[in-house]
Order: sequence, then C-alpha cells, then structure tokens
Amino acid sequence: MMKTIELSEKSSWVLNVITDLGPCSAEQVMAKCVEIEQAELMYLLHDLSVHGLLVRPEIDEKILYEVKGVSTREHALAS
Repeated sequence: MMKTIELSEKSSWVLNVITDLGPCSAEQVMAKCVEIEQAELMYLLHDLSVHGLLVRPEIDEKILYEVKGVSTREHALAS
C-alpha cells in the first residue's frame, strides 16, 4: 500500500521541478538543480525526513562509524 503524505507548497514545487525532468542526462539534472535555491531544497529534505522517507546523514554516519567499531565521529576522523 502506498503512503500519501502532505508536502508544503515549496516542497511540492521543488519535487515537481525535479520529477518533471523525466529521463535526462546528469548535466541536465545538475542544470535544473542549480535553478533551485538551496533553502528551497532544504524544505523538501525536511518534509521528507519528517515523514520518515529520508534518513538524516548524521544517522547514516553514526551507523557507519558503529559498524567500523568506532564510537564517535571525532575519533573516526582522527584515525
């Protein structure tokens, strides 16, 4: 069953800009992303993470360091 979520207007706009590209080259994707301001992209990322559709990078890093057997990020960077 698909999960339906409500996105803010800004998030919906950013998602539409990205998904309306259809099949295209990496250069086209980058060109389109340059048109989207970072703040607007952050709205989308925030909305997705709130709905559990996106794992925050810090969580991924923590898991990565725990897998390596390193307890903290600082320790991992030092080694």
